[in-house]
Amino acid sequence: MVKTPNTRHSKSRREPVTIELEPGEVSRIAEETEAAGGPGAEAAAQQAAQVSQPDTTEADAPAAELDRWDTTDGEHGRIEVRRHAVSREVAWLSSARRFPGEPRFPGLAAIAMVEAEVERNVQTSRERRYFLSSAALDARLFAHAVRCHWHVENRLHWVMDVVSHDDLCRLRSGCGPQNMAIVRHIAMNLLRAAPGKQSFAVRRKKASWNTDYLEAIIRQEA
Repeated sequence: MVKTPNTRHSKSRREPVTIELEPGEVSRIAEETEAAGGPGAEAAAQQAAQVSQPDTTEADAPAAELDRWDTTDGEHGRIEVRRHAVSREVAWLSSARRFPGEPRFPGLAAIAMVEAEVERNVQTSRERRYFLSSAALDARLFAHAVRCHWHVENRLHWVMDVVSHDDLCRLRSGCGPQNMAIVRHIAMNLLRAAPGKQSFAVRRKKASWNTDYLEAIIRQEA
């Protein structure tokens, strides 16, 4: 599944960091993804890229070809309505090509969109995210796949970046970055497996202050 840039409709939210790619670069990423992990949404890499907008949008797809699924969440002091649309008929998508008959994206099976409307503190924001998938997902399964992706983001990448400050590590050469990433993942899994209601940051600080607690975590006896 290849993710295209967010389209945001709220000036109060910070714009995402995007990557400029040359024309045809997204197709190359799709080819490398399929060669590395095979087809399917689970093994597909997500690449956010700022690319040329296609000549047509999801609004141009016939309404009968769009599979839709809506969800509503009311947690963390906000109300979020997510509207999902999936089109498995991809022939209507057109864009500038370098030569007649050039394939748009290898293995493309579905085009999908998520529109998230969030109401928080009497303010409403809206954003759209677009996805290209090599799996012919229906809207309900696509919605589940998108939420699982954010689960990985919140449970792994956010913890590594914000709590463990992984981005501030000065290791840049040799196998140092890979080795330290493995050590941090081991530490994160051990701390997360420890019983109790303390946060990850509190458990890490307690382990640095209390050697008995640290030993219990390593032995998985805490």
